[in-house]
Amino acid sequence: MRTSELRHVSSARRWMIFASASSLFVISQFYRAAIAVITPELTADIGLNAREMSQMSAAFFYAFALTQVPLAAYLDRIGARGTMLILNLVAITGAIVFATAQSSGALILARILLGVGMAC
Repeated sequence: MRTSELRHVSSARRWMIFASASSLFVISQFYRAAIAVITPELTADIGLNAREMSQMSAAFFYAFALTQVPLAAYLDRIGARGTMLILNLVAITGAIVFATAQSSGALILARILLGVGMAC
């Protein structure tokens, strides 16, 4: 390959990484705010009270914050690509658990998984 072709591939890869990371940032912001929007449906469908709703909402933020310290070690040891892949799989699992949850415990577990998965 010529140098100009290599530069193009490198540039395209950079944009792909940027788009991927930006998309994950937007999804993380969505998960932070979504509970406020779906509260009426959750209380009606699952019968959650105010305490359970607040625990479920806070679970994301606590998991997100507690993951920050070990995350630095994983980023150094495994690298950004491997760490982000693993945490995205955790977040996907959390989204599936949240979508299928029928109890406050399952919703809290799902929010913890989402918090850990979106921490990177």
